[in-house]
Amino acid sequence: MRRRALLQSLGTAAALATTGLAGCMGSSDAQTSVFDREAPAPTGVGTGWQSPRLDARNSARAGVPGPGNAPGVAWQGTVENARFRHEPMAFGDTVLVPSVRESRLLAFDARDGSVRWERDLESASGPVTVHDGTVLCPDGHRLQAFREESQQWVEPFAGEVTGVTAVDGTAYVATADGSPALYALAVDDGSVDWQRETGLLEAPPAVADGQVIVGDMSGLVRAFDVETGEDRWQHAVRDDWLQASVVVAGDTVYAASGTRELERGHVYALGLDGDEYWERELGSSVMASPAVGSDRLFVVDAAGTLHALDAAGGSTQWEFTTGDDGTASLVGGQRRYSPAVCNGLVYYVGADQQLRAIETDAERPDVRWSATHDFTTAPVVAGQHLFVGARDELVVLGRPASS
Repeated sequence: MRRRALLQSLGTAAALATTGLAGCMGSSDAQTSVFDREAPAPTGVGTGWQSPRLDARNSARAGVPGPGNAPGVAWQGTVENARFRHEPMAFGDTVLVPSVRESRLLAFDARDGSVRWERDLESASGPVTVHDGTVLCPDGHRLQAFREESQQWVEPFAGEVTGVTAVDGTAYVATADGSPALYALAVDDGSVDWQRETGLLEAPPAVADGQVIVGDMSGLVRAFDVETGEDRWQHAVRDDWLQASVVVAGDTVYAASGTRELERGHVYALGLDGDEYWERELGSSVMASPAVGSDRLFVVDAAGTLHALDAAGGSTQWEFTTGDDGTASLVGGQRRYSPAVCNGLVYYVGADQQLRAIETDAERPDVRWSATHDFTTAPVVAGQHLFVGARDELVVLGRPASS
């Protein structure tokens, strides 16, 4: 099935989805005045968050302090006619985020929210990746590379570029609706080292243990040799497709799947050789990429329910849902459900478009704080700050000076 037809079928299923969801609303979902508090702006965030799911393994687990238990607003940057759907990248004193409306790449100054530069795109088809100072920007059926605002090269592809993971000078590029679908490129000049056919790829690959690992829309988890692109192994799932990024933690590969009707999904734990350790069925498909904690895996399903699963065995530790029907806004917006883990908290944007911070290791979902806004991207964490898009705004939260 071609990508456009598949997304249309998912949209039809979303419109028919029911709104009744079982789940725990959390032990304390009281509103806090996040937008009434002020926080210092970043002076710099170091290496920050430079890949769509933080690192080559797609862990989305940041080893930094984060904004803490009572954050405030450092700054809000509004851009006329922008629409942010892909997560920001924050590093040094720069924040990069593509706008899907009037397609363009915007570079903000992390210290004050001013726009340093912007570049026109044909189509902002995925989040950017930064590797050794080179910005790799998905742009429809091509990948653009920038250093600062200067374009370095452009490489065309048969399919739309949906995500990039870069390791040791090589960019592994996922594309949808094209053949081949997976490519390895040299970051310095864009030359293609190898390419392989897979099903449609909707998320960046994971790179670990000398392998490039992807989940495709034909229902296969596939692994390839990083140097040659040769097949290593593949694992078929019970459902129709895999849209979320594959995650690697230690020697375990986690993959999440779904169906065209969105009525069920599964989470799988595999070995680095493709052998299955466990699987867990969920009541709805999974379209957002998971995040890993110390001993838990955090997965958000198509209805917006956050599941905390035991990473070793797959059992449910707790679930959190806002009670809203998340499927109505899935197509084109499902990435915003992807959680991020930092310093004992899991951050995620729910079906009600609120941002919440929930304790990772509690016995039940303990909401430490929530922020009401029209959030439209997944959150990322760098240094003592959290970065998230809200329609035409980039919002930065941080620790108040007194905390």
